[in-house]
Amino acid sequence: MPSRVSRFVGFQHCRRHLGVTLLLVAVAMCPVDVAAQSREASLNDDRAAGETFTDALASGGAGPLMVVIPAGSFRMGCVNDDGECISDEFPVHAVNVPRFALAKHEVTFAEWDACLDAGGCNGYRPVVSLISSLGGPRFSPDCS
Repeated sequence: MPSRVSRFVGFQHCRRHLGVTLLLVAVAMCPVDVAAQSREASLNDDRAAGETFTDALASGGAGPLMVVIPAGSFRMGCVNDDGECISDEFPVHAVNVPRFALAKHEVTFAEWDACLDAGGCNGYRPVVSLISSLGGPRFSPDCS
């Protein structure tokens, strides 16, 4: 999956697309039905795009600061005239993304470890795995 996502966002031009790449990879690796949760949230929640909120944690305290991202759509696929298309990148098609919430700040290792200790996370670190598989330090300076 990471190679398909990286081709989609033009990974060779990662300075502008690193965040999108990491977001798409994280969503693609998510083991829950995000669409179903988004449909449920949209029925029960009137938060506006850009609004921030925190949820109460079952263990007490507040969860991370979240930002509501509006629904939207984009065109995905490869056009014939660029010469670098792969057969599974056709046809160009519309992708609709439902409204969702995203943490405003990165999750630190300490926060992730606390989630693990509480039994709320599975131990998999997709972004670390992705960056490692893409070459780590060799990749990062090009995208800063």
